[in-house]
Amino acid sequence: MIFLAYGVASWVLAALLVDWRRWRLGYRSALAAALGSSVLDMSGVGHGLFWTYRSALLPGLWPNLVLNLSLYPLGAWIFAQHLPPPGPRLWVAGLFGEAVLLAEEALLRVSGHLEYHHGWSLWASAGANAVLLTGLWLHARWAEMGK
Repeated sequence: MIFLAYGVASWVLAALLVDWRRWRLGYRSALAAALGSSVLDMSGVGHGLFWTYRSALLPGLWPNLVLNLSLYPLGAWIFAQHLPPPGPRLWVAGLFGEAVLLAEEALLRVSGHLEYHHGWSLWASAGANAVLLTGLWLHARWAEMGK
């Protein structure tokens, strides 16, 4: 149920925070986030190699699919549209993004919906999130804004 809640919450937040008059700004980043996450899931990284999602309601790859069609692309879309210029505000946005991602993961872990494997941990996710957010920032600047 938690994955469906994440999916619905993502769509509600997107409805509120995406400027739909400027929908083109951010949709490339949303597609890149969904594609990147899907590739990781299909390669085994997100389905057993380093972590596995657990859900009685949505078995197998269904939690991954729900997240790949909601949380990841919509979060990237919101991030790309609200990206501040380089400087202190960008660092604050990055730290905020890191905190949100870690809080979501910690909630999944504590509730028993996420299991780590082969030494993966919340610390490893923090490092991976920093790389992810940096890549998303670069993608948004170059693909979305042409800078």
